[in-house]
Amino acid sequence: MNTSPNPPRESLIIRLSTHLPLLEKIFVGVLCLGILLKYVNINGRPLIYISLAGLAVVFYFFSFRPVEIEHEEDGASGFMDLFVGTIAPKLLGISSAVSILGILFYLMNFGNNGYKQMLMIGGSTTFMASLVLGFASVTGTKNIDVNLPILYRAIPLMAIDVYLFL
Repeated sequence: MNTSPNPPRESLIIRLSTHLPLLEKIFVGVLCLGILLKYVNINGRPLIYISLAGLAVVFYFFSFRPVEIEHEEDGASGFMDLFVGTIAPKLLGISSAVSILGILFYLMNFGNNGYKQMLMIGGSTTFMASLVLGFASVTGTKNIDVNLPILYRAIPLMAIDVYLFL
């Protein structure tokens, strides 16, 4: 009889986070294919809708991915270290998902302006988090580079938000 305890299982988000970059590439490829089909007068709108919804889900899950940061030996951290290492990636991931859903609702044209609220929330959250991250990079906060990949996704979405909102 085996009396050894079962080894701990990895959480779902850790197992899922290894596949998120691949899913993102697939959805971006499907989005490009849908846009290409639209420009050659073939109905590519369903592909665009599916890819935007999939990207929103992927960006949402990106915000719960564990972040690899270096900790000091004494363990002392301030608010900016907490913001840069934990809060900002979550804020930017969720605001990117909200922005993409706003863009999706704009394209689906439901007949009301509800998408503008999503664009405003996603874009303004990205703007404020980017401002604080800019301040953190000027003041020399450590581990600022963990936010660069999500900033490369969030800032273009913020520009699209501003364009569609106005």
